Amino acid sequence: MDLCQWLKTSGITVRHFLWLLLALTHVAFAIDPTEHLAELSHTCWSAREGAPSNSGTIAQSADGHLWLGSARGLFRFDGEHFEPFTLANGTTPITEDISALYANKDGWLWVGMRFGQAYSIHDGVLKAYGPQDGLPSHTIWEFAQREDGTFWIQTTVGLFLLNGDKWEAVGADWGYPPGQGFSLLTDRNRALWSYGPGGAFVLRRGASKFDRVAVPGGFGWLFSAPNEDVWVADRQSGLINLSHPEHRISGRLLGGSDAGTDAGFFDHDGNLWVSINRGNTSALARLPNAALELASAAPNLTSIQILEADSRCDFDAFRFLEDREGNLWVPTGSSVSRFRDNKLHSAMPDLPAPIDNPTMTVDAAGTVWLLGWRSLAQFAPGRNDPITLDRTPLMGKNVSALWRENDGSFLVAREGASLVHYVSGKLYPVAMDSALQGAGVQTVTRDAAGSLWISAIRSGLFEQQGEGWIRNGGISGLPTEPPLSMTRDGNRLWLGYVDGRLGLIERGHGRLLGAAEMLQVGPVTVVAVGSDGTVWVGGPAGVALYSGERFWKLEAADTPPLLNVSGLVRDRDGGLWANGGSGVTYITPSEITAFLADHRHKVSGETYNYEDGMGGAVQTIRPIPTAAMGGDGRIWFVTLGGAYWIDPRHIHRNLLPPPVVVNTVIVGERHYSISDKAVLPTLTRNFEVDFSALSLSMPSRVHFKYFLEGVDSGWQNAGTRRQAFYTNVPPGEHRFHVTASNEDGVWNPTGAEASIVITPAFYQTRWFYALLTLAALLLLWQLVCLRMSLLEKRLRVRLEEREAIARELHDTLLQSTQGLIYTFQGLAEEIDRESPLRMRMESSLDRADDLLKEARDRVTRLRKAGSELDLEAMIRRASVELFSDTPTQFSVVRTGSPKPLRSACAEEVYNVAREALTNVRRHAHATSVKVELEYARDRFRLTIRDDGCGMDPQAVAEDSNRGHFGITGMRERARQLGAKFAIFSRDATGTEIELVVPAAAAFLSTAWRLGLKALQLRRPGS
Repeated sequence: MDLCQWLKTSGITVRHFLWLLLALTHVAFAIDPTEHLAELSHTCWSAREGAPSNSGTIAQSADGHLWLGSARGLFRFDGEHFEPFTLANGTTPITEDISALYANKDGWLWVGMRFGQAYSIHDGVLKAYGPQDGLPSHTIWEFAQREDGTFWIQTTVGLFLLNGDKWEAVGADWGYPPGQGFSLLTDRNRALWSYGPGGAFVLRRGASKFDRVAVPGGFGWLFSAPNEDVWVADRQSGLINLSHPEHRISGRLLGGSDAGTDAGFFDHDGNLWVSINRGNTSALARLPNAALELASAAPNLTSIQILEADSRCDFDAFRFLEDREGNLWVPTGSSVSRFRDNKLHSAMPDLPAPIDNPTMTVDAAGTVWLLGWRSLAQFAPGRNDPITLDRTPLMGKNVSALWRENDGSFLVAREGASLVHYVSGKLYPVAMDSALQGAGVQTVTRDAAGSLWISAIRSGLFEQQGEGWIRNGGISGLPTEPPLSMTRDGNRLWLGYVDGRLGLIERGHGRLLGAAEMLQVGPVTVVAVGSDGTVWVGGPAGVALYSGERFWKLEAADTPPLLNVSGLVRDRDGGLWANGGSGVTYITPSEITAFLADHRHKVSGETYNYEDGMGGAVQTIRPIPTAAMGGDGRIWFVTLGGAYWIDPRHIHRNLLPPPVVVNTVIVGERHYSISDKAVLPTLTRNFEVDFSALSLSMPSRVHFKYFLEGVDSGWQNAGTRRQAFYTNVPPGEHRFHVTASNEDGVWNPTGAEASIVITPAFYQTRWFYALLTLAALLLLWQLVCLRMSLLEKRLRVRLEEREAIARELHDTLLQSTQGLIYTFQGLAEEIDRESPLRMRMESSLDRADDLLKEARDRVTRLRKAGSELDLEAMIRRASVELFSDTPTQFSVVRTGSPKPLRSACAEEVYNVAREALTNVRRHAHATSVKVELEYARDRFRLTIRDDGCGMDPQAVAEDSNRGHFGITGMRERARQLGAKFAIFSRDATGTEIELVVPAAAAFLSTAWRLGLKALQLRRPGS
């Protein structure tokens, strides 16, 4: 039979068949239909967790928020907190009973009220509609929007269409009867459907009037199937396919004879969800792969799954919602429920009989065996449905160890009982020595040679040899205590002991590894050997790798510590799985590779626990190990609560980055909305920023990082915390940035940001700082003026003192000297002109005139009150006086930028220079003399160099003893200046004299120069 004939005979249309193919290709991307409804992750929020009461309506807006309409108004949910809808001004405008919610893709949220009011919300702006806008004062049941943008409302008294800002009743001109309506829907073909007591009507795409559908009316909710069919869930009539009215499912087929169907929903993979009402109780039904069943007129409903309500969570719902991450939401009168996939799959619901506290083993074919005290089951590679063996005997006790023999039988160890052989549904005791009779067995295995080894509790390790049992197999060097664990690795047998040591039996020899080899995991509960030969050891204190004749502990960087580990498995790709006290930890192959290359590398991993579907605590004593890999590559784990598996190559991942929002800024007890920017009060120093990420699958695992511009140096890791706290923040505008990752580490690349403005106080404003700067400048000017005044006074005092000295010298010494010169001049004239005596007197008088002239120059310099002296000019004049009548060549060289010298310094330097030049004239017999004046940043240097006969260094040192005080005077003048004075000379090589004056003593400061200028300007006659 070809495909076309099969379609004709089966009654399935081509459109239905294509829908089936589409649904089947997407099964892996929503809630797994192979998982039983009872094993899905189900979280229920009631009033105790903050959920609003009577939350009958639900919607998800384009920004990712979940909205709930309740009897107490409109609420928003971010996965962690329910909060009432508030406007930017802090008011809560919608607090009454809500009957309808609708969110479109453009970001609009529509709210319908129980008594006729309607609202639209967009970008935080609220608009209200009421009777003045054409709405009746009756309950709004549902909203719908067509592709042409027209907006419709179904109310208790009929259908209404929004025309501009007014609502118009839809009546006979549309082919729609007046009267009561109930439900409204735009289907996948963009047709508009209406259902109520008056029947079902459809306004098809492009049509101008409604068509009536040949079904009776009632009270029910419309929903759409992936194949474009439209269904209604009617409490009395059940589920009706309005596109094919002959296809119906009564409520009693789903939930019993008294069951009514309140609501239905197809998820995007074609699984059907139905809310069942039984009067006083409710239930939730799911038909996996409903596309396959409901395509025919007589569907097989045997695969229906039912989840009964309990005292905390009911399922009497009128709406379902599948959010953007594939979670299914069920709002009811007393609770809000969320269903999602688990990463870990439970094996327990598929078992015909329960297995309590299971023990696990894997045979050579890769089949996983689970044994409890009541039943035994096997899971073949690639199959989820177990095979439970017939005639499984009651074990009577919890099983502590299990070993699958090559012939298909089992060796079974039970708590407080001897080892038994399980063959074809019967138990046979294993022959034991009298010393081992009744001894419990911790673990059992066979080595490569087929010998049976058991660890007998409180007795030790024994190998079966013939009919007897030999302690430690007769191998020396092993402890007498029984090992906790045994692992066969080819020809080697690993033994884990309570004292933290690891035993190894190889080729008939035994050895122990322990603290000397850096083994620090506590009692060794598990040893795992990878396909690459690496040996991994686990215990209560962690996991370690045996490499290079020592152990290297595995340290986690961002996951809970690896503690109480009793199961270790390397998967086919090289990843490491550990079953321990924190749950199941997965270390990726790349992280294991990095650890093998660098044993000090801290690994990153993932932790799976109760949030991922695992129930019960892990066993840490027996039965162990608690992890194994099946023949198909799936990793299996056992706990006190059951058995679970995961396929490392097909882990359910959430690839959607979470939308991030900044909610509010809190100062004290006041909240500031983030609409445009949050403007905080003056003098605010500390505040809190609340933010959220709209990942609704596992909000407890959402991680955040944030930073505040101008305050934080980089991103701050907040972990799962949803607040940022700041203290001592300066005033001004600050930009806050935040981003988040979902439970699978997918980060939002853009995040969210908000502007936070702290209003400055008057003394924190720029104009205040400008005034403060101006005042500081004025104060500085006043200080400068005061300093100038003090300098002027000091200079004036010095000037007056110098002028007084000059007057005294002029009026006494100079006048007296002038008188003496005149007297001697008269005496000389009385002597004969040709007399040698007169010639000598006139020569002395000429010299006296020169001395008098020099004294008058000194007096003149005293009167100049510290005026800047031209040192170079003074030295040149002195050279003329000394060398003009000699053949000696004289030169002056200046280096650096000349700076004004202090008058005292200039005078002392000049005196040193004149004395040195005088000595050259008198003693050196030089042909050339060179004077260098160096003006440097940190010093002034005078150098006088001649090419004369030089000086005896000893004579220089003993100058003062010979009655010559010229050199001594030069040294004294140098000391007064704080300068360095040196003479460099040798016989017949010339002489060099160097005077180095520090800048502070040599040069005039700016303040002194200003003071001198001011003083000169104020002096009379200047």
